[in-house]
Amino acid sequence: MSMKSMPSPRLAIDLDKVGSPVDSNSTRCDFMVVAHDILNNICYFLPVELKGESWKASQVVRQLQASSSDAERLISEEDQIRFIPVLTQKSTHPMERQKLRESSNRIRFHRHEEPVQIRRCGDQLSRVLVK
Repeated sequence: MSMKSMPSPRLAIDLDKVGSPVDSNSTRCDFMVVAHDILNNICYFLPVELKGESWKASQVVRQLQASSSDAERLISEEDQIRFIPVLTQKSTHPMERQKLRESSNRIRFHRHEEPVQIRRCGDQLSRVLVK
């Protein structure tokens, strides 16, 4: 995923690196991205999971939900944040993709629930910001 056209300022935290704000032994997604569109005064929080050719919806949901729950400790509920959970994958498995669309697999962040946005590797991450 490219962050080239994401709003700035922005911060991408690799949750697998030393110094990550979450326990390296816990379930988590690959990245947390926070961006601020100053022009439109919109802040975004995107937990991002990267998958190759083989993935299961249940695992993606667990990882995105775990990181979203961790972020609730870092981002105040009072902050006006647009929450968008993202899966970036190399190939699509129709059955797993369908499972991610089920309402029971929405990702919770504070009092909001959002469906997982699915994108292909190489896509611009900013494409998920447009509804």
